[in-house]
Amino acid sequence: MFYSVVIRNRTNEDVEVSWQSSSAIESYRVVSRKILTNFLESWHAFVFKNSHSIAVRSKISQEKVFIQIQKELIEKSSTLESLLFGNLWNQEEILSNDSSSIDSFNFTTDLDWSGIPLEILSVCKEEFSPIALRFIVRRRIRSRNLPKKGKLGEGFLLWFSDGNQKSIQCSLIQEREDLEAFFDKKDINYSTFISSSFPSNSLIQKLNQVEYIHFAGHSEQDHIPFKDNSKLLWSDLGGLDLSNLKVAFFNSCYSGLQSLESTGIVASLLESGVSQFLGFSHVIDTEKAQKIGETFW
Repeated sequence: MFYSVVIRNRTNEDVEVSWQSSSAIESYRVVSRKILTNFLESWHAFVFKNSHSIAVRSKISQEKVFIQIQKELIEKSSTLESLLFGNLWNQEEILSNDSSSIDSFNFTTDLDWSGIPLEILSVCKEEFSPIALRFIVRRRIRSRNLPKKGKLGEGFLLWFSDGNQKSIQCSLIQEREDLEAFFDKKDINYSTFISSSFPSNSLIQKLNQVEYIHFAGHSEQDHIPFKDNSKLLWSDLGGLDLSNLKVAFFNSCYSGLQSLESTGIVASLLESGVSQFLGFSHVIDTEKAQKIGETFW
């Protein structure tokens, strides 16, 4: 059994959450935009705090930290469940630990709610039990535009941009060298693009040729800078046909966040026809980003 859930802006102050199972009835409730925004801010703070708290600790100390993280994660999950669904879901016992008949939830959200950590809803609420997911969470975003389909691509594009941020230059060089060595060893077809070395028009040509993108570095919310002092607006990509791209992985801070105030990476690439997008909804430490980039593929 599955449930379909839609999270969309109702007014400037309210958000509507509606859901429907295999029955003919659709339930909904209205949530304060401010309260939902406050939860997102607290979630980002939780992720940032705990991503730095396990760095250098003894095994015993790490176990204590993991137990505390699990307790806080259960609390966050329960809070989000209450915010989105209130008592209606409790009445239907949809998210109870005994709801084994539910195998998946399909979430469709407006762009500015794509950063909601919907996956934590599936965390088992039993304290000190192994963290396990009770059901599958699938995501989509709402858009006025239909995505393109049909083009074929080949190989990888390794795309690096330091955005004139000297603090990440050494890490990017190391990530690039490690990825190139990995692809060479596996005999995988790839090309490397460095934003500070090429004009923006040469990137468009490469995007139209490949199947996979690995981006690492610094980007702005609505654009990325290039060598010729030009800017590539993310909204410009939305008008292209990039249906040749199966996966775009953006290994950079806030790459997975969206806002209705500006068209960001996620919306632009999905509207251009990219099949799957992966990014971060929060700040990612430079060293952690490097390790993730080296092991993702």
